[in-house]
Amino acid sequence: MALSNYQIDLPSEMYFGLTTLPLKLEAANFAYAIVFSFIINVIAGVYPARRAARMDPVEAIESE
Repeated sequence: MALSNYQIDLPSEMYFGLTTLPLKLEAANFAYAIVFSFIINVIAGVYPARRAARMDPVEAIESE
């Protein structure tokens, strides 16, 4: 189910006669992007958080 169909106007002299670029926006694509970006952010945050949780706070302060 498409939200909308759009066309982007292009300068034909730069794109070898191509004047428009069809664009189809779908809700599922937005949902996939949101879910995958959330998963990547959670995964990227887990490693540093676990590493910091294993550190002894006194030792971390002494090393600075």
